[in-house]
Parts: sequence; structure tokens; C-alpha cells
Amino acid sequence: MDKKDENTEEKDLKEQSKKEKADAVGTNDSKDSGEELEPESEEQPKKYFHPSPSSDLYAGSHSRSGKKMPFLLGIAIIILILGGLFYFLKARPKASVEPSPSSATIAEESTPQPSPTPEFDRSKYTLRVLNGTSTQGLAASTSAKLKDLGYNIERTVNATNSAFLKTIIRVKPNLEELLENLLKDLAGIDIEGEEGPELKDSDTSGGEVILGSQ
Repeated sequence: MDKKDENTEEKDLKEQSKKEKADAVGTNDSKDSGEELEPESEEQPKKYFHPSPSSDLYAGSHSRSGKKMPFLLGIAIIILILGGLFYFLKARPKASVEPSPSSATIAEESTPQPSPTPEFDRSKYTLRVLNGTSTQGLAASTSAKLKDLGYNIERTVNATNSAFLKTIIRVKPNLEELLENLLKDLAGIDIEGEEGPELKDSDTSGGEVILGSQ
């Protein structure tokens, strides 16, 4: 053998002895500490859990539906209550309230109102005016005033007697309305008259006024 080979072999023997001493020291240390060396466990294959999408979906839908149920139930109850109240108000008969007559209406009904008197139409009547006094122009002035009131004047003359004290008013039969209004109209021009004998029904004038001095 070469010297080189001998050195290599010797070196290998030294390294092997060192290794055996290190193993012996490690064994003694483990025994002294009372620790038992556990054999290495075989690596277990990892299991991966893949959650089913359907399970999560069903769980979420159940939770949502569980929350919505009380809300929908409350809405349904409110709708039923409102519908019942509306039906009750609609079906209930309305009490008719009759307005009480006011005191003014009662007074008007209890107090009889006079019927309006139709306006006296003076233009339908023709008059004759006579001066029964000695005062000149009395018949003409009086007839002018009566004409202004609406009467028709047939003629103005002197009476056969000029000593009349009172003014006399004569009308044809069934002309009481003319007599009444002539008395009022003469009083309005400061002439106080009184009713005299009726004229003939064939007379051309409906009324006659004989003026007196008083």
C-alpha cells in the first residue's frame, strides 16, 4: 500500500471513532434526563374540508326567512285592522242632522205679511174740476196739480154756485178706489174734501171735484 492510502484509511478510522463517541454521549444524556425519545411519527396526509355551497345557501335562506316572517306577519295584521275599520265606518249609517229653524224664520212664519197693494193707475180716470168759490183761477191751479199726479182732466169751469164752503168729491158708481185716492191726493195739496152724491153712470167723467172756500 502507498503511504497516501494509509493516511486516508487512518483518517477515516478517526472520524468513525469520533462519531461513535458522539452517539454514546447523546445516548447517555437522554438517559440521565429521563426523557424518552419518541419515535418520529409518520406524517399524516392533510385533509381539506370543502364546504358545500348548498349548505351555506340553505342556512342563509333559513335565517333570512326567519327574520322576515315576523315583519310580514305584522304588516298583514295592520292591513286586516285597517280594512276592518274602513268597512265598519262605511257600513255605519250616518245620522241625519236636520237644521233647527232659526228664531228669525219662526218669527217670519208666525207674523203674517201684508200683501202688496197694487199701484193705483191714475191715468185710467178722467176728472172734471169746478171752482165753487169767488177766487179766480182756483180751478185751473188745482187741475194742473192733479194732472201732474197722472189724472186726465176733461175740463175746468166755474160752478153754478160760488158759495161752496167745503170741497165736494163725486164719482160714478163702483169707483170707490177713485174716491179714496182722490181724497188722499187732494189732502197732499192742502185741500180737505168730502164725499158727495154719486155721478150718473152715463157721465163722461169718472169723477168731479167742486172746490170750496175752506
